[in-house]
Amino acid sequence: MHSPLALVRDPAAEQDASSRAAEPFDAPEQLVGVNLARLRIERQLSLDALACASGVSRAMLMFIM
Repeated sequence: MHSPLALVRDPAAEQDASSRAAEPFDAPEQLVGVNLARLRIERQLSLDALACASGVSRAMLMFIM
């Protein structure tokens, strides 16, 4: 399964992820992005509608998801 975050991460930087410890912010970052995308879909909100409703820019929402 591909994560929405796969679009913003550099695969070359993830070369040997199994040999190094997980970064402390990976889990919360992934949870926020995945949950935000899921809730947006459940509520049938476009990215623009969510940006207007939340006061967060469309570009920032795209970065998170």
